[in-house]
Amino acid sequence: MAWDASRKVPWKKVLTPFALYAVVAIALFSLMGGFKASLLIGVVAGGAVSAALAALMVKVGWNPPMFQSKEERLASAQVAAERRAARDAAKGKTSRTAPVARNKPAATRRTNATNHKAKTPRR
Repeated sequence: MAWDASRKVPWKKVLTPFALYAVVAIALFSLMGGFKASLLIGVVAGGAVSAALAALMVKVGWNPPMFQSKEERLASAQVAAERRAARDAAKGKTSRTAPVARNKPAATRRTNATNHKAKTPRR
């Protein structure tokens, strides 16, 4: 896909994972080694890089499920199901949603419930 300047970047959804990471990272590193200014600078710099990459990827056309609304996810799932059904119909297969009735396999010595007898010791 090509760059599209008209695509909107969902900043709230882009920055939420970073905010969660930042809170956890600062808390853990503060507990382990004490709070330092370099820790805060590193977390902010990492967040800036990750947010910039995510924004760039969204502008190029990346749309992961976590950035989609519930309606968009349902629509894409419906399109995928229709595509699968069309492909299966072209191949002559039955629908994937229909359950296939299968018989149980015949019992064997290992699966039979009557093989729990104590074994006689060898001489």
